[in-house]
Amino acid sequence: MTLSVIVPVYNAGGLLHRCLQSLIDQDFPQLEIILVDDGSTDGSGEACDRWASSHPQVRVVHQPGAGLSAARNAGLAIARGEAVTFVDADDVVAPSTYTRVMPLLSGEVDMVEFPVLCEWQGRHPRTLSLPRRIYPDGRTYWWQAQAYSHTYAWNKVYRRSLFDEVRFPVGKVFEDAHTLPLLLARVRQVATTGEGLYLYYSNPRGITASASGAQLRMLLEAHLSHWNPARDARFYARLLNIQLDVCRLTGDDPVLPALLPRGLHRCGAVGWVKIILANILGIQCLCRIHRLVSRR
Repeated sequence: MTLSVIVPVYNAGGLLHRCLQSLIDQDFPQLEIILVDDGSTDGSGEACDRWASSHPQVRVVHQPGAGLSAARNAGLAIARGEAVTFVDADDVVAPSTYTRVMPLLSGEVDMVEFPVLCEWQGRHPRTLSLPRRIYPDGRTYWWQAQAYSHTYAWNKVYRRSLFDEVRFPVGKVFEDAHTLPLLLARVRQVATTGEGLYLYYSNPRGITASASGAQLRMLLEAHLSHWNPARDARFYARLLNIQLDVCRLTGDDPVLPALLPRGLHRCGAVGWVKIILANILGIQCLCRIHRLVSRR
């Protein structure tokens, strides 16, 4: 099976070389690397062309700056692989990752997720470890693997046909959380594995570290539009935390309802207390308390 790796590039600077070298060094034999220069102004676009001129498996698309979703969609539009994956231009894929992961994308398995090592500035690295397991459908994977906490596009390989009617939402942030549920509605089976590794390097200017209240609202809406928050207490506790931050940053009224979801004993003491307070005091009152405490 052939694999297309789509790399959106925007002012990646010296980090681009590290990323692309990790892809060139992959020993998976049928690999296509698509670089989408999204209006870079720091010479990254020219660097992409140099890589393509010396490596036949590299292709380049240049487009005016339209954002991460549009760049990924541009790569999808020209991908030739039977499978696709995504890599951010400041990250690295560990050696032999795709050789280890791709054999699992067979039979009825349409998506495979593999581990992540998160390198945070000033903090200890954090690893997302995964068991070797096959989930019978996307919904089971979402709940049992707690996929809502790692909706990343880049530590997964997908059968290309999943994207026949799915694209990343242009103009939205946290686009992975919007897109993964649409893909899970189309998969037959999902596999997770402890093989391979994606090395994510935190960006202090990135959306994860510096999201505004309006942007966090998009994340909350993405989850609420696809999944029932009453289904799982751990999921609901996660949404409640996002809602508290949205209210704190924007002053908007909450949209998340007060619920007593299933499995309260599994969401931890802090999550349990917040959920109980939301039901006793009301989420709007809890948001006011959170805003006051955060100002201290």
